[in-house]
Amino acid sequence: MQIRLYIFSRLLEHAYRLYFHRICIFFLHILLTFLLVGQAAWAQPKAVFLNPNHEMGTLLWQTPGYTTFEVTNKGKSPLNILNVDPGCGCTNVSWTTEAIAPGASGFVSVIYDAELLGRFHRYIEVFTNEGGEPHLLTISGKVSMTRAHDPGDYPYHIGDYFLHTNNLEFDDVPVGEESMQTLRIYNASKEPYTPTLMHLPKYLTATYSPQVIHPGDVGKINVWFNADKARRMGLTQTNIYLSRFPGDKISEENEILVSALVLPKVTVPASQAGRIPVAHVSTTLLDLGRMAGMNSLKGNVKLENRGNAPLEIQALQVYNPGMRVKIGTRAIEPGKGKNIKITVFNDKGKPLKGRRSVLLLTNDPVQPKIVIDVLVKK
Repeated sequence: MQIRLYIFSRLLEHAYRLYFHRICIFFLHILLTFLLVGQAAWAQPKAVFLNPNHEMGTLLWQTPGYTTFEVTNKGKSPLNILNVDPGCGCTNVSWTTEAIAPGASGFVSVIYDAELLGRFHRYIEVFTNEGGEPHLLTISGKVSMTRAHDPGDYPYHIGDYFLHTNNLEFDDVPVGEESMQTLRIYNASKEPYTPTLMHLPKYLTATYSPQVIHPGDVGKINVWFNADKARRMGLTQTNIYLSRFPGDKISEENEILVSALVLPKVTVPASQAGRIPVAHVSTTLLDLGRMAGMNSLKGNVKLENRGNAPLEIQALQVYNPGMRVKIGTRAIEPGKGKNIKITVFNDKGKPLKGRRSVLLLTNDPVQPKIVIDVLVKK
């Protein structure tokens, strides 16, 4: 009997060990399967498009429009674009054919033939080695018989980009305040354009709308001037530059003149009530006649103090670098006057940058600013 019990217990122990062993192998197999699947998923490529929807603006009829989609591989293994389906014969596509390494970027370029007038909306499918559903890209816009904007409204050009002005003026900005001017840009090229202003001083900032100007469209740059950061009373002038392409350099060809006038806050102490200076000039439009080949033209404008307190000249400046201005003294007693001597030099055919004007700032509390425009005929 004892022998039978011993044999039975050994058989039971063997069966238990065999069962436990199989159970362990089963769970180990499941664990390894999850690990392998997880590792495979972790090592997959992942295509992320920066902007899958592109608005191409207004296209001229039968003038193809171009746009490019940027794709970045956010995965852990190389990304391959296997195929791109444009969806119709009106759209041609090209794409990065080499493997895109993790963290690197590729492209899908699209050309729309603009053969049909009116609004358009097209879908493009991008197939990759990620498997699953394709990525969906869209292009949209409008095809018109004429441009949406008249290029004649933009007389200044920098490369293929036309501007409504090449001179931004911030007039009468009091100390402690800001002012904004808008620069409008017409894209006459056949490529989307991303405008950028270069060499902005600390007192100027810019915002762009839209970020990308499509062919035939107009965008705008809002430029803000901060009077406190200029740290100068009167006229401040500088040159900024419009970039025509990535890596563009500054030159006279892409130069834009900026002028800003910071006004002081003039107050009259209570103890001097009734005693104020009054500035008066003989003319605010000085006609110097024709240059006619001469090197320069000269003229005078008389500045008088018609008040009953001393008149102080706080600033006397010119808007145009081809001018010079002089005055003998910076203080004029009541009832007295001084001549402002103005000289304009021959620009010898160079484009005029900045108006021919003289700025006068005084302590006259009623009219602290006087601008004298100078007329010169060629």
